[in-house]
Amino acid sequence: MLSFGPSHDGARCAAAREMIDLRVDAAETSLGCPVDRASLRQVNTSLYEVSWLLEGLVADVDARTAQRLQSVRNDLGGHLLAAAALQSIDVPADRVATVLRRGVIAARSGIAAIDADGTTAT
Repeated sequence: MLSFGPSHDGARCAAAREMIDLRVDAAETSLGCPVDRASLRQVNTSLYEVSWLLEGLVADVDARTAQRLQSVRNDLGGHLLAAAALQSIDVPADRVATVLRRGVIAARSGIAAIDADGTTAT
């Protein structure tokens, strides 16, 4: 996994951004197949990694972008929390997958909105 320090580093941001895309793609791929508890665990792991990477990027970008990254992370975290709550009461896997799909969509659209603004690391 990547390690983020207090310095602003464009190369680290690019690497983290690439990892985020890969993990979101992995989650989306897993959700495109028939889902079961094992595939939900894989999706959860991928999305938790995305959340962790988003948090790590906060130190390497300007304040406005950091705030937006936190917002994307918080939205994704809400979907992960909702999915965990549903799993804890044995809701069918396909219903839990629906919540996680919404989390993937939220993460993709939030990150795309940040990219569209052309904000970069400082």
